Amino acid sequence: MYLYADSTLKSSTTWTGSSWRVLSTPCLRGTHQYRVILVDTSTGVDVSNSAYITC
Repeated sequence: MYLYADSTLKSSTTWTGSSWRVLSTPCLRGTHQYRVILVDTSTGVDVSNSAYITC
């Protein structure tokens, strides 16, 4: 799983199983696009979600 802010990688983690994982980064001043991408390496399937957040 990867966390990006304005296309810059801010945090990432890997795991197996169904446990919870949390990625975080300080909120950047102004309005920025934050995107999380989850990749299943066994199938090659990825899912992403993004939002514009103002701090």
